[in-house]
Amino acid sequence: MLTEIPQIGFGTWTQTGGEGEKLVTAALEAGYRHIDTADAYDNETEVGNAVAASGIPRERLWITTKIPASKYGEVRKAAEQSLGRLKVDQVDLLYLHWPSNDMAMEDYLKPLAQAQVEGLARHIGVSNFNKALVDEAAQILGGPERIFMNQIELSPYLANTPIVQHCRSLGIGLTAYSPLARGKIKGDPILKGLGDELGATEGQVALAYLMYKGYVVIPTSSKPERIAENLAAKDLELSDANIDQIDRLDRKERIVDPDFAPEWDAY
Repeated sequence: MLTEIPQIGFGTWTQTGGEGEKLVTAALEAGYRHIDTADAYDNETEVGNAVAASGIPRERLWITTKIPASKYGEVRKAAEQSLGRLKVDQVDLLYLHWPSNDMAMEDYLKPLAQAQVEGLARHIGVSNFNKALVDEAAQILGGPERIFMNQIELSPYLANTPIVQHCRSLGIGLTAYSPLARGKIKGDPILKGLGDELGATEGQVALAYLMYKGYVVIPTSSKPERIAENLAAKDLELSDANIDQIDRLDRKERIVDPDFAPEWDAY
């Protein structure tokens, strides 16, 4: 656990349909108690089905979802629709998935905050926000303490230092998406060498590294055995020397960079 949020969660990006539902079930059976989804992933119904069928008490699960920018004109309606698909009365964390290039932030952030006040979400957060956007959000909300988390791309190949340092200075948590660099870390000589020493895989070393840094991580996989393997990374202990080695892998290599992305902070 990292405060109240389980530090490792199962990410569901690309996990859709019946197969996606089976994978969420596999994650819950493996021991995950944090599931990360989004309206845009087109799998909230399947996540909800798997959660409902699991029999795990709701209070023992952390469920995160995200509202897409295309629905920022109707934030409350979008949130209610997500809750309906997920078959829950409240999510633990509700994100804005991307900053909007078409609307003033106040016009979609205030309704998100109101959804929290009305109990649709325990916490609210932002995703893919740069330093300037985080500052603007904090000003609109009356302080950064209302922002529980900024979900950003983080991996051994992308330290994303400026926004990490900025969020930490404001007390805003960080969730790492694409923590395994979409599979690019496989075969990395440093990670593989450390894994061989520690009896672990490259992926487990990478996840343990990010958790050591204090990030929440949300790896995904389409293989049940890999899903369980990723979860086991929480028990892997790295030394300070190991961390120093992995720190040097930062290539400033961003994988997720769509046309509508904000201007990323230079470093």
